[in-house]
Amino acid sequence: FAGPMDLEFARLPSDSQLSLKTVNLSGGVEAVLEKEGIHSRAREALFAFQPLTNKLQRLDMNGNVKFETASDGQTAQVEAEKTRFYFDSAGQIQTANLAGQVRLTSSGQTAEADTADIQFQQNQDGRLTPGHVRLGGKSHIESPGGKDMPPARFEALQIDYDLQTGKAIAAGPIHFTFYTPAEGGGNLLSGPIPV
Repeated sequence: FAGPMDLEFARLPSDSQLSLKTVNLSGGVEAVLEKEGIHSRAREALFAFQPLTNKLQRLDMNGNVKFETASDGQTAQVEAEKTRFYFDSAGQIQTANLAGQVRLTSSGQTAEADTADIQFQQNQDGRLTPGHVRLGGKSHIESPGGKDMPPARFEALQIDYDLQTGKAIAAGPIHFTFYTPAEGGGNLLSGPIPV
């Protein structure tokens, strides 16, 4: 990080020891959770720790938040204005809540929304990857297009998306656009036809 650091300690009731409660960093922060395979950056971060164990309980990142997970040759890249990670009692990331210009890219697919809730899952090598994502507000998922074919686009007010299977369930007004090639011959249409 490249700025001030504020530390807050709590006195444990059972004895006179101090326990780290929060760490607030500003001025540009880069956090690497090597074991989980997560690299993140933001303008500021607030780390909140579990009493007694000093393991992470919550991580709030604000301002141009970017993080990436890498596992089995696959990467997922996420961007948002604000992100809050929640950790379990062992200090491992369970979920993340994102807000403000959320963008997620994984396996060639791009999802954008006003908000997103991500549930992480652990793969065989112990690394975390986004498993299930709930997109909220104005949301869409875009799949890569084929040769001379625009990308397919799926829009809704809420989308529950399983990144591992590629399946999605949507709520609200739904708009789904995909393209088929124009048939040859004397047809007036020469480009892809939206459906």
